Amino acid sequence: MSIVRPSPYLPALALLLGVASGMAGPTSPFPETTPLRIEEDVIDAGVSSDGTVFLLSLSYPRLTTVDALGHRRSFDLSEVTVPGGLCVHGDGGFCVSDLVEEAVLDYGPDGELLRTWEAGGRPGDVAMVGLSPWYVATDNGSVRMAGRGELVLARLDGNVASISGGPEGAVLVSDSTGYLVLEGGDPRRIASGVVSMALCAGRYATLRPKGLLVLAGDTVAVSESLDRISCSPTGYVLLWESAGNSALVGR
Repeated sequence: MSIVRPSPYLPALALLLGVASGMAGPTSPFPETTPLRIEEDVIDAGVSSDGTVFLLSLSYPRLTTVDALGHRRSFDLSEVTVPGGLCVHGDGGFCVSDLVEEAVLDYGPDGELLRTWEAGGRPGDVAMVGLSPWYVATDNGSVRMAGRGELVLARLDGNVASISGGPEGAVLVSDSTGYLVLEGGDPRRIASGVVSMALCAGRYATLRPKGLLVLAGDTVAVSESLDRISCSPTGYVLLWESAGNSALVGR
């Protein structure tokens, strides 16, 4: 473990990491860690290969990016009626699902709409698996591929809540009891009773109850309010609040 570099944001960072004022400096499994304030209407978030954070807002659908220098850009998603989920491409583009229009929309790095796929079943969370967008159909909790009609890729016992893509086509999904990996279409349960989980550079990053983050064999205490985790293929990890305005990005 390494010590987080001194920062003018140290009080906020100490709060996020659960370190009381006056104690030794906070520790983290990341050489670099940056706190971030987010809007309270953010419903999904992701991080790109260069560490840029992507924030999807529900009210007046929009996508905000925050790069490593803190520069913000905002894109109005006028084509989206009610956003359901977000995934970030390796090249800085992103996909957003639309619950009402039942579609997955693909955008470029500058917020330009590139293509739209049909996505029946009220699409929620979405992930790029190879070159194909997979999503959670919220009407019955199945996993489907956008643009492939009613083709069901996996149907689990419990309702699927989240989905993320991983190396070599592995797909990580969550249901009411935990997390499963879909490999070749067959679900294999790998974790139960965890708060959030993601694939990070070929490894699992796991948020456990009571604010414990487990990554690459390291365990560190974080604020219990951080209840969602997203990762990039290059090892950036984004922790954020699903019902708040705090986030933390590290590598």
